[in-house]
Amino acid sequence: MELLHEDWKDSVASLTALDPIEFPRDWFSVEQYFAAKIIVGSRAFEIDDYHGFGMVPLADLFNHKTAAEDVHFTSVPINYSIDIDNPEASYSDEECNTRSCSDISDCVHSEADTGLSQSLNGNDNDDVKGTCFSSAGSSSEVLEMILVKDVKEGGEVFNTYGTLSNAALLHRYGFTEPDNPFDIVNIDFDLVIDCCLSSLSSRHVRVRVASWRRLGCTGCSSQNSEYFEISASGKPQLELLILLYIVHLSEEAYQRLYYVSPQHSQSLSDVKKHVYFSSHVIKMEASDYRVKTKGSYLGSNGTNINNGSCVKKMKIGDAVDVSNSDEWLLTSSVSQCLLLIVDKRESLYGNSSLGEDMELRRNCVCKEQLKLFHAMSLRISERSILHKLRLYISKFTEAKKVNCNGNRRKR
Repeated sequence: MELLHEDWKDSVASLTALDPIEFPRDWFSVEQYFAAKIIVGSRAFEIDDYHGFGMVPLADLFNHKTAAEDVHFTSVPINYSIDIDNPEASYSDEECNTRSCSDISDCVHSEADTGLSQSLNGNDNDDVKGTCFSSAGSSSEVLEMILVKDVKEGGEVFNTYGTLSNAALLHRYGFTEPDNPFDIVNIDFDLVIDCCLSSLSSRHVRVRVASWRRLGCTGCSSQNSEYFEISASGKPQLELLILLYIVHLSEEAYQRLYYVSPQHSQSLSDVKKHVYFSSHVIKMEASDYRVKTKGSYLGSNGTNINNGSCVKKMKIGDAVDVSNSDEWLLTSSVSQCLLLIVDKRESLYGNSSLGEDMELRRNCVCKEQLKLFHAMSLRISERSILHKLRLYISKFTEAKKVNCNGNRRKR
């Protein structure tokens, strides 16, 4: 809201001060600016990198359905025809050249990355077939709406706005979607650090966080804030688990981390491997080291070890597979810190229980209390994900207890 207010002061308030007759304050108030901004923002599409966002007539008529859209959009030259028997056929590179600026015939921004079709179809990552852009200076483009599945007569035709969480849907469009498979919960980086500081010194945490960043790790970022994501299934972002693991490493294991890891950023899979080594190494020599493994996390030259706890002499560079499991990252200290993070994150919802929130939503009269209904839906979905995170933590901690008891009996 503060950013929007600053925009209004810079763009609108200055006009009312300059010419109050043409721009009367009653018509150009900050409230009216907010309303207009929301109306346009919730209906705009990203055209391309140069032109930014714009209004696309008719395209904004379609409601959203996550990953189940009925229609795709393509922009094509006005004199180009699409094979109706194969509407999503790819065109050749010669046919798909560069993008013109439609009404601005002399626009020279054809080198800008085009994103109209991808944004209209709600997917900025996948290649959209059937997209063809006219050459600069040629005829204008038209937007074609193509059904990609059968729709019953009289049924609603849906588009998709993308693989968005309920928080993003509510923020951008003013609604939520039940059982959204792309829903997430954000955990602020500062909250994570606060929880680490509850049992460790400030210097200790600061040094370990610096090492985590040195390995090339980072959280998600938005508007100068850093955070971690918890998926709809309750699984925490891998970078968060690695951070907590490094923060809670013993001093001896932490010192070994410098030995087995390069002093520059690397892929996340390599980070996992080096962090794993640092906590499982028993003896180090100039060209090899001994690694204590459990289960099938570690293999020499591609061979898995499946005979319980063992010691294997490994050379640096030997094949190691730790990609299929994050269980080893959930040590007792990491699990306790994660539970503290969940407690603090959930405390932001106040004293009401999840059941009470669900009851409040059930009592909403949708048409009269639509804002409250969707706000409660977001709140409930986030609290449900946090509950799944608790289950995720307890699942692995209980499994480790069972394994430990089993090993004691064998002895």
